Amino acid sequence: MEIKRIIFDLDNTLIEWKEEYWNSINKTFEELNLPYADCTISKVKHAVDVYEDGRMETYNKELMQKTIENELGHKLPKEFMNIWLKYLGKCVPEKIDEKETETLGYLKNKYDLVILSNWFAFSQNERLKNAGLYKFFTSTYMTEGFPMKPNKEAFEIAKGEFELPECIMVGDNYRVDIQGAIEAGMKGILISKNKNIQLNRILIGIIDVISELEKIL
Repeated sequence: MEIKRIIFDLDNTLIEWKEEYWNSINKTFEELNLPYADCTISKVKHAVDVYEDGRMETYNKELMQKTIENELGHKLPKEFMNIWLKYLGKCVPEKIDEKETETLGYLKNKYDLVILSNWFAFSQNERLKNAGLYKFFTSTYMTEGFPMKPNKEAFEIAKGEFELPECIMVGDNYRVDIQGAIEAGMKGILISKNKNIQLNRILIGIIDVISELEKIL
């Protein structure tokens, strides 16, 4: 069946996630006039890992904040998550590779392009806008309010009006992005330096960078 929609992951697929972006936590504490220690970032990072380790099915700001509070051992102001997401929305590189934007423009002329990302909608959409990539996508699906990848329902929602075999998932995480898509009934293209993964009729390619999609699609 002909591919009509390409579904992209965001972090480390279209926009690299850098360790320095975790400094957004300290900025949030500073805006709230809260004291923080050297271990604050590592504790919040661990809380996010705990939240994402399978205990939670979707992203919810209240539950995420409660998980962070449990890790820190104290309550946070109710505005904490909104302020942190504001700073996260600015976590983008100064310039996106021109080859990537050229490829997205090329693909946009041939396919319907959308985003499917495991995180909160506000910060992810802001990152796309601040990186100058939002214009390439007809829709963005952030798993805030519906099950996160690799849950089959996430891919069924992201397919929109198209059939599952008419969609292809592009992502950097084999288990979450690609295996999840395969199990939902889509094909997949993995972004990875590891070329030892077995290709099959579902996983149609392994690429290093987004620009290589022009060779496949």
